[in-house]
Amino acid sequence: MIKNLTFLCLIFGLISSCSFSNRFNCTAGHYKIGSSYTINGITYYPKNCKHYEEIGTASWYGIEDHGTLTANGEVFNRHLISAAHKTLPLPCFALVTNLENGRKLVVRINDRGPFIEGRIIDLSEKAAQVLGFHKVGLAKVKVQYLRKMSEQLIQNTPHYRKQYEKEMQKRHPKQDSAESKGYVAFFKSAHAAKSAASKLRNQGIKNVRLLFKNDQYCVKVSYRQTELKQLLELTEKNTASFVVVKGRRRIGKSRLIQEFGKHFEQYYSFIGLPPEKHTTTSHQLNEFSRQVARQFNTSFARYDDWSDLLWAVGERLLSGKILLLLDEISWMGSKDPTFLGKIKNFWDTQLKNNNKLIFVICGSASSWIEKNILSSTGFVGRISLTLTLGELSLSDCNRFWPKNISAYEKFKVLAVTGGIPKYLEEVNFKHSAEENIKKLCFTKGGFLVEEFDQIFSDLFMRKTAFYKQIVRALSTGAKEQEEICTALNIARHGRISEYLHELELADFIAKDHTWNIQTGIITDIGTITDTTTHPNSDQIFHIKTQNLSSISKGDSIACSGVCLTVVDIMSDIFTVQVSQETMKVANSNTWKIGKKINLEQAMRLSDKIDGHLVQGHVDGIVKILTIERNLDSHEIKLSCPQELIKFVAKKGSVTLNGVSLTVNSVITRPLSKFVCGEKFLGEAQASTAEYLNVFEEHSQALTTKLPSEIEFQKGSAEFTVNIIPYTWENTTFQYNKINDYLNLEIDMIARYLDQLMQHKYN
Repeated sequence: MIKNLTFLCLIFGLISSCSFSNRFNCTAGHYKIGSSYTINGITYYPKNCKHYEEIGTASWYGIEDHGTLTANGEVFNRHLISAAHKTLPLPCFALVTNLENGRKLVVRINDRGPFIEGRIIDLSEKAAQVLGFHKVGLAKVKVQYLRKMSEQLIQNTPHYRKQYEKEMQKRHPKQDSAESKGYVAFFKSAHAAKSAASKLRNQGIKNVRLLFKNDQYCVKVSYRQTELKQLLELTEKNTASFVVVKGRRRIGKSRLIQEFGKHFEQYYSFIGLPPEKHTTTSHQLNEFSRQVARQFNTSFARYDDWSDLLWAVGERLLSGKILLLLDEISWMGSKDPTFLGKIKNFWDTQLKNNNKLIFVICGSASSWIEKNILSSTGFVGRISLTLTLGELSLSDCNRFWPKNISAYEKFKVLAVTGGIPKYLEEVNFKHSAEENIKKLCFTKGGFLVEEFDQIFSDLFMRKTAFYKQIVRALSTGAKEQEEICTALNIARHGRISEYLHELELADFIAKDHTWNIQTGIITDIGTITDTTTHPNSDQIFHIKTQNLSSISKGDSIACSGVCLTVVDIMSDIFTVQVSQETMKVANSNTWKIGKKINLEQAMRLSDKIDGHLVQGHVDGIVKILTIERNLDSHEIKLSCPQELIKFVAKKGSVTLNGVSLTVNSVITRPLSKFVCGEKFLGEAQASTAEYLNVFEEHSQALTTKLPSEIEFQKGSAEFTVNIIPYTWENTTFQYNKINDYLNLEIDMIARYLDQLMQHKYN
């Protein structure tokens, strides 16, 4: 019976579109082909095609969208036969065949969708019932565009015919996806739009453009000018460039590259499939191949290996001014451990040979990019530019609103959206903040209703549930790691630091370092077990400690007075990374395997302060001159740089290798050594006259000697500290000897006072 009903529907549809008036709302809404649009980073190009046939997955939608407007202005009725398609004209007719049971049905397409990879059509609930997959939800189908039937519909409906003729007169650019978003305002008259654009330019706002779109004049401002300028500078080079762009979802990464792509003769963009449970490398390869076929206008070819597919792409990019984007690269390579090695070979063997090519890889999984690309030895020396996109500034956010919107209204919206461009674009300026928030966050189908689940699923896949728990725990207020573990009812372990670090890189949470200060009271002594050099020339130190249970990845810890971040933990060893800048001022270059290191973790605000407040920012190094035992204590005399001795005061505080100590005495001396050419006058007892005589004797030499041959050494500055037995036994002072170098951090209050005095007298 069902088969007969389906066959009759098809026959009647071919005779006359209006015979479907009981099933199809034949004259509602308006006719449109539409301009290109971008959803979830994928750009679609609607067109009035003569022939269309495709096999894929069909889904259906019903009660949740019942009564809402479709893309061509009709009211969706789940009890009528209709469908949504991504590119066919609206409205039109198509024949849908369920390949799993043979049922066929003519449907009227009046909406856009579905925007899920692998699905080619969304059917109404009624259509899904007729085709027999209402209960299972999905079906493999064939969709065929019914051109004659669709043209008959247009000719028989006067207002469709007028709209069709108007559409045919328009010229659509090949790619305008970058111009489909980011509008500042819409106007009915060209004069009003030009006036608004002029005002924006007069305010110093750059890249203001005037467009005509959907029967309206639109004023659009492109943001990310700083990043765009950095990218444009690469086009001035005579070599190919490799660029990495990262940042959280919806932050505008793809949009930035689309804007950049307007400066190229050829722009190609490929995106991976979202990471779902059953997505395999084969699926990723096939999707990439389909995108290659569409963009290069070739037939689809199936590949079993990334190397072969990338080589085929590279053969088409050997010359010309080209921008190539691999978007959401972590999705592409998530199931293939050899993927990144093949990307490296792709660059080395093909892409870099075109000196006018810029290769961009882009991703939302910042931790994946950090670990697998930026910190990988395979990509050292290859990356020309790394961009990390953050939220828009308040001044940029402010440009989204007309001037008549109050600051308070803007504040209420920004409290929900933050500076995320995509969220701001969803705001309707004609409505109040409360109405916008209700629509976006609390109305079924609102843009932000499912956003939380969608983003976490895309980024963190199987770990989604645990990451959600962490964010929910933090939603009630800032917490330390121990407090987070308590809230989650789990034991504190190294993995929680890894999870927090990934959430931080994904820009969902932030770590506040403001109060990561120490007291100078050493809690443990560590031993360096290994040292390596990072690809960026930083030094990596692996330190063994007995108290690893209290240390987590991401913690700040003072290592002999140098405040460092724990980047990894394994067994009873933690790892820190010391920057080149720190190596210049601290004694870290003397840290060798077996070296003992004072350790102190950052204090909490509730902790008792037993020493003095220390930041872990080393100001310089001092040299041990003498070590003298006085009863049970030890007095150490140290040579101090002249520029730092002014901060050292008798009975004041200093920090040596992270240990808070009281200064016993301070000794300063006048200029003690003068070297000029080969003449040397030593020690402090020399008179001023003798110095002047030496200077006169060698005045001619001074004009001919190189700077390296003339040396002036300032007078020595010394101070002493006393080490009590407890400190001696529980710190690395017991291992120090004469001529060792120690890290010095001066009292922060003295530093601030000196800065204030300089400001006053300057």
